[in-house]
Amino acid sequence: MFADLLPTRHLAELLDDRIHDCREAVSEWRAREAKGKLTPGQRFVLGYAIAMHESMARYIEENRHLIEGHALFAPSSSS
Repeated sequence: MFADLLPTRHLAELLDDRIHDCREAVSEWRAREAKGKLTPGQRFVLGYAIAMHESMARYIEENRHLIEGHALFAPSSSS
């Protein structure tokens, strides 16, 4: 929404950070899942969270060009 107001480098870092955060969360949740001892409700919620964060990371990776490319051509606020 405001990607065009951010410096391109900062935008790329934000996207990279979000992908990293999603993957870290999924890794932690998969480790928790592997330990077992989850109720069916906990297993459902954990699986849902994993699916959402994997999808989020994948979407950002596949579509980041839509906002990064725009940021490259946006007028600089220092001009």
